[in-house]
Amino acid sequence: METPVIEKKVVPVIEIEKGITIREDKVITTFSDEKFLKPFIDKIAKAVRVDAKSINTETDKGRKEIASRAHKVSKIKTVLMKVGKDSVIDLKAQVKAVTGGVNHIETALNNLRDETRAPLNLWEIEQDRIEKERVAGIKEKIAGIVELSTLGGDENIDQISGMIEAVDNIDCSEGYDEFAADAMKAVIEAKEKLSQAMQEIIAENQRQEAAKQKEADDKLLEEERKAVAIEARLNKLRSIPLDYLGKTAKEIWNKLEKIKVYEVLEEEFGIRYNNAISEQKTVIDRLTLMHSQALAVESIPIEPLKQSEPDPVLMETVEYMETESRRITGLDGIPTGNGVELTSIAHEQNGAQCDPEGVQSLSSVETIEITVATSDIETDKKTIIQYLYSTLGMYQDISEKLACLLIADRVPCVKYQGVEPK
Repeated sequence: METPVIEKKVVPVIEIEKGITIREDKVITTFSDEKFLKPFIDKIAKAVRVDAKSINTETDKGRKEIASRAHKVSKIKTVLMKVGKDSVIDLKAQVKAVTGGVNHIETALNNLRDETRAPLNLWEIEQDRIEKERVAGIKEKIAGIVELSTLGGDENIDQISGMIEAVDNIDCSEGYDEFAADAMKAVIEAKEKLSQAMQEIIAENQRQEAAKQKEADDKLLEEERKAVAIEARLNKLRSIPLDYLGKTAKEIWNKLEKIKVYEVLEEEFGIRYNNAISEQKTVIDRLTLMHSQALAVESIPIEPLKQSEPDPVLMETVEYMETESRRITGLDGIPTGNGVELTSIAHEQNGAQCDPEGVQSLSSVETIEITVATSDIETDKKTIIQYLYSTLGMYQDISEKLACLLIADRVPCVKYQGVEPK
């Protein structure tokens, strides 16, 4: 029996360098793992490495030897890299073909999928449109709530009250779906904003009303102040004759001339302008009368005069003083009190005569006697001042002047007499 001959399969090898080979069927495996490449790297290193002391870099031969060994490494590297790259050329072609097939199948099946799903896509698009319209409608309604609280700045309280009522009537439980909380928040914020606006309008109205009231009060106060000032001016004008009681004819005449040229201004007396004009005329008339009376008194001779009828000029002086007392105090009669009595008690008859200028002198004096409870002049003066001031209501300075004049016997129509109390 013949023994079968087994043919030994020869595996091609690739010679990288003398003594360095790699099997063709192992190329891909070798380059796929670094541990399989390490033996090649070690062989190459062994072939080119030498002891550094064995090569002298100072000589041209030594330097060339080192350069030759480095070049050998580069050459082996290039060969090995080419072997590795060439081993996958076929694989790259296969990969490219497979990649093309993959891309084709992806495109074809994507198109088939989209074609199959097209009716559903259309339905979903329509549903998405409907949903967006629904959400947009709800958001528009919420925006409408916000719009209710948008103010132009010229609204009044009634208009804002109507806006608050409109917001209150919004039912957030229906028609807002999942946005009900947002709608409720918009309602609350709108009401707060409108309420705040109403409070500001109320506060502004109150401020304006207070300003108007203050303006009216200030105006009234100013009018009252002006009225008091005008009345004070009128009283000052009226009191001029009293200030000149007991003055000389010359003093009265000088004042009379000033009053005549005094210009009553409407801006000083306002609506009392005509009263001021009238008072000025009255003062002029009274000062004129008082001047005549003073001239008459100053013309009385020292020696006693013959009895005659009462002097009508002095009688008018008495009447004037009584009238002034009634006007100042507002009393119908001449009051009494505090131990002081003011009465008309007697007539002292004196003869009448005329001075060279024709001014009639005293012919009769109707005496008004002031009787006090003591005989001390200083005490009497204080008592008279107190009586004139507190009882008759005369000004303090006028009361003092008149008391001094009475005691000095310089008031022709009034007689002072101090007597012991009864």
